[in-house]
Amino acid sequence: MTSEHVIAPHLRGGMVLQRRYEIRKEIGRGGSSIVYLATDRELGSEVAVKLLVPPPIGAETARERMRREVQSVRGLTHPNVVAVYDYLEEGEASFIVMEYVDGVDLRKLVARRGPLAVEDAVGLAREMAAALQAAHGRGILHRDVKPQNLLIDSDGVARLVDFGAARLDGLATITQSGALIGTLSYAAPEVLAGERGDARSDLYSLGLTLYFGLCGQLPGGGANRMPPAPRPEGFAPRAVRDEVPAWLDAIVARSTAADPSWRFPSASSLLDAIAAGDEGDRWEVENLPVGGGCLVCGAPVQDDATMCAACAGLSARADDRLIYVRPPAGRSARRELVGRLDQLTPSLGGGAELLAVARGRRPLLRVPRVSADRALLRLGAREIPAVTAAAGSAWNALPASFYALALATVAMGLLTGAMVAPVFLWSGPVVGATLLLLGHRVAQRPLVVPLERPSLLPEEIERRVVETLSRLPLGTARSLLADLTAIVRSVVGAATREPSLESADELPGLLAAACDAALDLASLDESLVRLEAQRARLEDPAPKWMDALARCGRARDRLVQRFLDSISALGAMRGHMAADRLAEGPDIAGLTRELEEDARRRAEAAAEVERLLDSTLRG
Repeated sequence: MTSEHVIAPHLRGGMVLQRRYEIRKEIGRGGSSIVYLATDRELGSEVAVKLLVPPPIGAETARERMRREVQSVRGLTHPNVVAVYDYLEEGEASFIVMEYVDGVDLRKLVARRGPLAVEDAVGLAREMAAALQAAHGRGILHRDVKPQNLLIDSDGVARLVDFGAARLDGLATITQSGALIGTLSYAAPEVLAGERGDARSDLYSLGLTLYFGLCGQLPGGGANRMPPAPRPEGFAPRAVRDEVPAWLDAIVARSTAADPSWRFPSASSLLDAIAAGDEGDRWEVENLPVGGGCLVCGAPVQDDATMCAACAGLSARADDRLIYVRPPAGRSARRELVGRLDQLTPSLGGGAELLAVARGRRPLLRVPRVSADRALLRLGAREIPAVTAAAGSAWNALPASFYALALATVAMGLLTGAMVAPVFLWSGPVVGATLLLLGHRVAQRPLVVPLERPSLLPEEIERRVVETLSRLPLGTARSLLADLTAIVRSVVGAATREPSLESADELPGLLAAACDAALDLASLDESLVRLEAQRARLEDPAPKWMDALARCGRARDRLVQRFLDSISALGAMRGHMAADRLAEGPDIAGLTRELEEDARRRAEAAAEVERLLDSTLRG
């Protein structure tokens, strides 16, 4: 039977597509697709043909998205990736032709044999991380890593299938940034929140997949239909299966941390951690888990310090934030909080100062504005609830009880003056005002006071970074620049003890390029939102809309990957420096060039968006 008869939503054995692919039998199906085994008549080899069956609403848009996604992944070749050969359309039917793998997916394998042996899970992690490393290096995201998309062939080799399939097979819900959410149960928290994912989102899904492979279930033992509630510290399979080695447990936990900044920044850094095995010091110093390290940037700290040397050297700025503890109700809860604060700052002693902090009358520390949210997260992981206030608005942070005491002092003075001695008529307000003035001073003096140190970066770079961060809205661009700045400061600080490391001199130039790239990234994110919002108003988007969305999305994903690669390389550099194993640093000049060379692509994508939006408004 020839291809002109292919109009039904299902294919039958003997049908031939494009006069080339002969359908043999159905071998699987998903929410919006059916997969068949077929024979390529030209090459005489077996292939897999996926028939796309998108929901009627938005079917054309879904096909157009998938066609472009397939075009981008066709050139991706890797031993652990199922190759995609072609995308075909005939009438109302759409097909993807892929490499055929004679194997079983991880979900079925675990259902048949139970959880994986530890050595098999390690091999799986290594192979999947290598597959993602190859894809992310080309700016390609998977978006739907899960057990069903991990095929184990007859030789025991793991293969990753369905790159980009989340654009069709997932929730069929388009976010404002134009991305489709992948399978609910394995999707990263930021993706479920409607944000556009990046490489770290794929690593989160891989971490959950490894957890499933080791434990035979998702965290919490719930159904596979709903995602587990995210945890700041991630999910530890050792809590369910005690034979999981500590180093592998830590890798899975870090991969599944709720905050993307706490995960491995790239698949290459995950591969390094797997290669290190139980010599975990090679990667653990790269970024400590939530609850440890510097309260400002998370870098390793010396002894009982709460701030690293780099952050302790930051000069105070007008837009800094003061971190105040949220006072609990009741003496018992307050005593417990004082105990946790004492553990946090053992070198500072206890007594009345800690009690003032616990009551919210004195700030715990002062941090740069861009680091405030991260500091709150780290304190929350230590069960210390906190809030922030602008350094110049400490009045707003004082608890109501303090103002009540001051007003009571004034009222008592006035009452005493009226009834006993007129002198109290003026002394009461003076005492109250003095109390308020002293309270304001205390409310601005943090308990944790860093030593005065010179800035680790050139003054012009320091100023440029701060100005750029202040211009960036909350989001990925700001977070990535803040993370890169923190790790650069840390490496520069360590490099002062390693004078032979000449590449450290190139770090300020990397930060300068990163500032421009972060502004471009924020602009691309805004463009994606505007494009998608405008596209949603069109009943039948023209191909130029889809092309613009695709190009803008690819430019954005490539730029994010450049940031993550830089963070990963510098993280490994910092780890080796801490372990005294650094022979030579990474190619910092190369990282800088990659950030700068993307400028042309970013400019072209931005210009195309503006032309498209302008033409629509004029039309």
